[in-house]
Amino acid sequence: MFSYIYYRIYSTYQIKWKSDIAGIYAVAMLSIAQLLNLNTVIVPICYALRINFYPSRVSWMIVHIGFTVCNAIYFWRITNYEKLHNRWKSESKSKKRKNGYFVVLYLLISFVVGLTILHHLGNWEVKTKQSIENVNFSRNNSENRKRIYRNPAAKATGISTRPKTLMRL
Repeated sequence: MFSYIYYRIYSTYQIKWKSDIAGIYAVAMLSIAQLLNLNTVIVPICYALRINFYPSRVSWMIVHIGFTVCNAIYFWRITNYEKLHNRWKSESKSKKRKNGYFVVLYLLISFVVGLTILHHLGNWEVKTKQSIENVNFSRNNSENRKRIYRNPAAKATGISTRPKTLMRL
């Protein structure tokens, strides 16, 4: 599947838009889509299991660089555009059009859903940090517990208000 997506992105940039660096565009777009797909799978699972999962920007950049390097090695060393072109050059025009719509749909869904989840994760992280920081230790302990338990992320960690209880990558 990813080989076909790479092939279509590469051919679009090379043939339609006459780009000299079509391979770089194709690897970058494919890597971003893969990263957002990973995000789309991991974050809801962690949220459903009430696991405090706050990946930092650095950790996402490391994963993205990893995807990019793996894709570059695969598509530039192991296989290349010529091999992929030979594989799909006999594709009929109607099938090519239909598969092109699927590639665009896949990329759109990956970007929209992935970025929506990232936005939600960012809001969730800010709300959780604010809830933990707003706990006043001079008040009654039962009142602090009520405040903490209003936040679903704090429920998962118990009544602890220490920031180090949050798992960070």
